[in-house]
Amino acid sequence: MNSLTVKQAAERLGVSAATVYQLCAAKLLAHSRVGLGRGVIRITEADIDRYLAGRRVEEDRQPLRFIR
Repeated sequence: MNSLTVKQAAERLGVSAATVYQLCAAKLLAHSRVGLGRGVIRITEADIDRYLAGRRVEEDRQPLRFIR
């Protein structure tokens, strides 16, 4: 599986590296830590795809209700 760095994941998502760190800290984006101490974060393409799929907003097909 292809592992990405935080910077690469940020580029793939179109956000900053700080946002990726926040998503990882909030456990919203699956990731792995490699190394001793804090180590480094690695994110797979599959992790990114799952994150994006979970954030998808579907079209609402109900007619609009007007307030009177």
